[in-house]
Amino acid sequence: MTHLTTAGQIPIGASSGFNLYAYTPVRGMRHSEIEEVARDFGR
Repeated sequence: MTHLTTAGQIPIGASSGFNLYAYTPVRGMRHSEIEEVARDFGR
């Protein structure tokens, strides 16, 4: 998992939540982002 300052935005995850080991909030992926990742996975 990365941090806001590394990613340049709030990191994304399969679901929203936070990292138990270091304060790193994440936002859930948007439907369009899930489709994009699934489409790009096969390339």
